[in-house]
Amino acid sequence: MYDVPLRTPEQAIKTAERHNRKLAQRFPLLADQLDMVGAWTPEKVLEDERRWRAKMDASERRAQERGDMLRSLVAQRLTDQALTDLDAYFRRVLPQNGGYWADFWWQKLKLYWPEMAQQECPWRDKHEAFAKYEPVCRTCGRRLTPLPPDACGGESVGCESNRVAGAGEASRQTGSCKQGGNDDYLSGVWLCGRIR
Repeated sequence: MYDVPLRTPEQAIKTAERHNRKLAQRFPLLADQLDMVGAWTPEKVLEDERRWRAKMDASERRAQERGDMLRSLVAQRLTDQALTDLDAYFRRVLPQNGGYWADFWWQKLKLYWPEMAQQECPWRDKHEAFAKYEPVCRTCGRRLTPLPPDACGGESVGCESNRVAGAGEASRQTGSCKQGGNDDYLSGVWLCGRIR
């Protein structure tokens, strides 16, 4: 996946020598025992780089697969022309790698199908732990804590005092708070439609 070539054996020798020289300067009393405290060999440098490259390639593939899956979900909500436009926008504006691909389609899924984004949230297993600190998941927008009974003065659909106080039918149907907020708003830290 990465276009940067691996180090040549000559570069690996220089890298190992530089590391060993710095290690000897840092621990002068152990300079003659560097093999015991972590001296590098050219083979170790090349093997570490191969291992790192394989790990990064696997990560890139996973991100690409996740992006493809998210794109297929967004495609269920959009017309073919809109999907083509989004593909063209991605190719024109963003770098072509798996991480950007997955994030781009994650943002579009949150925009076009928030309910599915909440189901596909990468942190959904941690929502219960996050509820101690945040009322809403900052990644998917899912409400983590229940609304307090009088959070909006009874004007919102989800508000307990709405049912008790018998707020107007119009506000009950729209679900909008008298402050102009919305219980389904996905970004920001909100409480019953009001930014706190």
